[in-house]
Amino acid sequence: MPTLTPQQIWRIRLVGAMIGLLVVLFFAACVVTCIRHKARIFRDPRWRAEMLTRREEWKTKRLYRKAACKHRFRSFFRRLGTIVGAAEEEEKQAMLAPQDDLVVNREISNLRAAHQFV
Repeated sequence: MPTLTPQQIWRIRLVGAMIGLLVVLFFAACVVTCIRHKARIFRDPRWRAEMLTRREEWKTKRLYRKAACKHRFRSFFRRLGTIVGAAEEEEKQAMLAPQDDLVVNREISNLRAAHQFV
């Protein structure tokens, strides 16, 4: 392992300090730019209105996307349930059809009797 002279150690420390200073200055510039941008936005009513409008549009778009996903999920399981229960539904309708015919025939005869009365 080579030994470093005090002059080389000093140069390495100087380069490290310069890199650290550049990093700190870069972050400080980013923070100042961000603060200036926010101050300009909140001071100008047009900028603020545009920002709020964009935020509301983004939220609305997100809510529509969420509702569409829920609808797809529910309709998928609804279709799955109708495929499984289709035979049972047909049996129920077959059993209810004669009863419905009797009820309809009674209503028709009641209406005819009422019409004859009038």
